[in-house]
Amino acid sequence: MTEQGESVRESGPFNQLVLQSIMAFGQGAGSMSASGPALDAAVGAYADQMKLKTVQESYSVFIIEFARAVGQVAATHAATQRRCVIDVPDVKFALSVVRRNTLAPLQRCPITAFKTRHS
Repeated sequence: MTEQGESVRESGPFNQLVLQSIMAFGQGAGSMSASGPALDAAVGAYADQMKLKTVQESYSVFIIEFARAVGQVAATHAATQRRCVIDVPDVKFALSVVRRNTLAPLQRCPITAFKTRHS
């Protein structure tokens, strides 16, 4: 239950998707923790798109898997920098890597609609 006494299920599809995404980010990150600003950067990168598309279940599954991959890449990046906590630069790096690797050549990212070449 939230501070207002509202359960997660009652908080709406957007909040549920945000919580699922953060949980998936954590699964990808493993035992490494993340700073609050890093979590804000991870969720904030797609918050507007998530609000628009939360009714599409297949899209929700994509976001959750995307968040898991971002968590994993961010944790790896932080570790290579000899840090035990994921921070905003790690998330930004991970977003660019995962975004680039989830695209087929010259297609649009299904979340951001950015057109990017696959490398």
